[in-house]
Amino acid sequence: MTVLGLLSTIISGNLGVLAIAVTLVFLLSWMLRPSARLPPGPKPLPLIGNIHELKGQNAVHTFQKWHKLYGPIISVKLGPKTMISVGSHQVARDLFTQRSHIYSSRPRFPIMDESLFRGLSTVLLPYGPRWRSHQRLQWHFLRANVAQTYRPAQDVESKQLLHELLSTNDFKPLFLRLPYSLNSTLAYGKRIATKDGNTIKVMANVSKDVAAITSSAGGSLVEMIPALNMLPSWLAPWKKSGARAFDRINKLYESNRAAGEASPSWNWMKGAVGAKEAQDIPHEELSHIIGFIFEVGGEVVCGVLEVFILAAVTFPEVMEKARQEIETVVGTDRLPGFDDLPNLPYTCAVVTESLRWRTIAPLGFPHMNTQDDEYNGYRIPKGTTILPNHWAMDMDEEVFECPSEFRPERWLENPDLPIAAYGFGRRSCAGRHVGQDTVRIVVARLLWAFDITPKGDVDPMEMVPGLLSPPKHFSVQFKIRTRGQEDIIEREWADVEKDPHVFMKTFGPSSS
Repeated sequence: MTVLGLLSTIISGNLGVLAIAVTLVFLLSWMLRPSARLPPGPKPLPLIGNIHELKGQNAVHTFQKWHKLYGPIISVKLGPKTMISVGSHQVARDLFTQRSHIYSSRPRFPIMDESLFRGLSTVLLPYGPRWRSHQRLQWHFLRANVAQTYRPAQDVESKQLLHELLSTNDFKPLFLRLPYSLNSTLAYGKRIATKDGNTIKVMANVSKDVAAITSSAGGSLVEMIPALNMLPSWLAPWKKSGARAFDRINKLYESNRAAGEASPSWNWMKGAVGAKEAQDIPHEELSHIIGFIFEVGGEVVCGVLEVFILAAVTFPEVMEKARQEIETVVGTDRLPGFDDLPNLPYTCAVVTESLRWRTIAPLGFPHMNTQDDEYNGYRIPKGTTILPNHWAMDMDEEVFECPSEFRPERWLENPDLPIAAYGFGRRSCAGRHVGQDTVRIVVARLLWAFDITPKGDVDPMEMVPGLLSPPKHFSVQFKIRTRGQEDIIEREWADVEKDPHVFMKTFGPSSS
């Protein structure tokens, strides 16, 4: 009510109307006080909200546009649901780290959690005792000092990659084999020696199943209206598809478990069976905990290596600087080793910049708060889905100068710059140390060995839409730099110990 309107009411003598009006103004002001407001965001349409504006790869850039318009924390309507997107590293730290006790849970995923993984997937578990038991077991095998003992396995796999790239330019299957073989070695004591091994085929089929179910009309509807998941199977085709996918992956995990327990060498599965951290974990659940570590690391590491290759052909001058650093420190008479990495800061910065420049999980993985909260005057109701929007954070011009450019120097000039790739707070990636070591040694050796050039046009902005979003297919050429380096690669691959039962003797927590 304006002052003029208030005076008009008084002059008319209609004090009853005035009383009602003042009461309404007070109530409206109370309802719209800062603590009662959700974060700002785009105007939704009735029933569907903002879903029509979020399509495929464009969703990432739409969110980025909204963050520029409305600020670092925004509200978006997905049908009847309100989702909050966090597009600032500062807000992410404030919520996911400083208030991690209430921002570490997960929203309900009717399709993925209930139909596909039956409540056994670590990443989908709500925050609580079960999730903490999973995390303790994973940390037992993945903490930094233990991760260093795995370097002989990373050495073998990276040498096989170099050897294979001498005869093919088809890098993606090789990039996928490498982390799956590494994880299979660590998890079950057995390598995956070929890119078309059965395990990789099964994982590829499971990934297709997950994508098909979650992107189907029925799957999308159930995610918006979870009560639909109570329908019987004959009315819910996604349940049948989910059951088939679960059976496929469960058989793989159980057969891998049997191989791991029978292996003469130490491995995660064998170590988990006797670990105090796993004493109260049921048999099937334990198989899935180890299986999850094995599975998720494969696709992520492959995607990061693809981004590195994309950067290599888009910014060749950057890669030349890294190559010069490697030649100065290592020379051309031997392969770079793990002991060289501390003396290769620019090369390591290339890896970090790859994680930022084209983040593999552009919208992050959703968190959920377990109690009502207020942040900077905005209300965040209990049970809200909250996206840690990696793309918006890592493209924030207030934090990263010229964020669309690939600049490893930024990490040398300011080592304290934030990075979203590993997640936040209690939900941060347990396998970051193993993954980081793997990518660093592979990148250093690829730059040492090959000139990497594009074959045809390469669009650095084309990414595969999805929760994990690697670059779309593109072609490059790997040209060995000198005949002497080719001989070194062949000799190193011929001489390296390839039997996990031999080189894994120094692995594991007891060796750290």
